[in-house]
Amino acid sequence: MQDARYNMYVAKLQGAQAVKTQMREELLRKQMCDVNDQDNKTIKRESIRQMIAKSKSSVVDYQMNKLANARNEARDKINYEKQLIYKYEREAQQLESLEEQLIGRLQNLQFDEKQAFEDLENAMIVASLAKTGPNRTERSGANQ
Repeated sequence: MQDARYNMYVAKLQGAQAVKTQMREELLRKQMCDVNDQDNKTIKRESIRQMIAKSKSSVVDYQMNKLANARNEARDKINYEKQLIYKYEREAQQLESLEEQLIGRLQNLQFDEKQAFEDLENAMIVASLAKTGPNRTERSGANQ
């Protein structure tokens, strides 16, 4: 009976140890799952942080590119307008030069016209004197 009791005690002890071992294993599995869950949460948080950082970086890159494009467009527009200004200035200088040439030609023509009228006037006077001149001498010679 003592052996039966002892056997029963050993069987209960072994059963209790088996339950205790099983509970430890389950606790260890639960702790491992908790550690894995915590690791997964940390990985997810880090992944989210990286995605946020990447998104912010993308936004900054987009804004920088947009600003650079705007600067380039403004620079191109300024250069184009400068070229137009230089073109119009050259055109204005050419027109001023042409105007000076035309004024010079006009002044020469006016001078030539004045000379021609003076020459014509002198010729008319000479012609008038030539016509009236011998008649006077004839009259004055006849009167004498």
